[in-house]
Amino acid sequence: MDADKLVEELAASFMQTVAVLGKVVISLERWHEGSHSSFVAQKSGAAARLIGLGAADVIEIETAGRLHDIGKIGLPDSICAKAPSDMSLEEFRVYSAHPENGRLILSPHQHFDSVGQIIAQHHEKYDGTGFPDKLRGEQIHIGAALIAVADFYHNGMHRKYPGRTTQTFIPGTGENYIRATEPRFANVMNALHNRSKRWFSPQAVDAFTSVIEAERRSLGIRTVMRVGVNQLKPGMFFADDYYASYGLLLVARGEPVNEESLPRLMHLAEIGELPQKILVMR
Repeated sequence: MDADKLVEELAASFMQTVAVLGKVVISLERWHEGSHSSFVAQKSGAAARLIGLGAADVIEIETAGRLHDIGKIGLPDSICAKAPSDMSLEEFRVYSAHPENGRLILSPHQHFDSVGQIIAQHHEKYDGTGFPDKLRGEQIHIGAALIAVADFYHNGMHRKYPGRTTQTFIPGTGENYIRATEPRFANVMNALHNRSKRWFSPQAVDAFTSVIEAERRSLGIRTVMRVGVNQLKPGMFFADDYYASYGLLLVARGEPVNEESLPRLMHLAEIGELPQKILVMR
């Protein structure tokens, strides 16, 4: 086997491993509207590109974003369902081990070394009050800083807590997504910027803000419609979450339709795991 072929096969094997682990992480996301890990991966990667990081760094950050909560495997629902501020001291002690547990889960695979380091730092805070190692400022990997911001935003916008009422946008009701989510968006962005230079890297906050505001401007001029799976085209965005019969999230609201996913979506519709017509924004 020539060297180029070997490199190509190793890269394919790595991405297949990421895909498998990503599905494990999605199984932990029952408390979110939409795919939390996919959102964090996409937006931290977009912010990384915006600040000028190279392709290899972006892939590393996107991978860490997709797997950042893998250390929560084994945590009881009684902890995962709560906000950290609602946890007892013992519950928070158990919860706060998940970044390092994530690194340890990935550590046997040498190609996940840098990804594991980023995951281990995604709850560090700019002022040194985070965990597990009380890192501060530039000691925190920029990828972890970007993931922390995207994680905070998505939790603020789309996290569900038992016993709390949350305002959910229901596609197809004629309600404009941007208008429906504007109050919550304003609250979350104010909270994010108020914590810049304390919890979060200012560079990460500014980059993420540019990414999310550009996306909301784009979605603001889109319309929601129901189309056949065979009519899906790149440039559309899924306007609802769709789950397999066994509970696995297949596509998440807000994710873009891309050329590579179309054959898989067609197959899922053919076997009855997706409706023949689904809601999209374009």
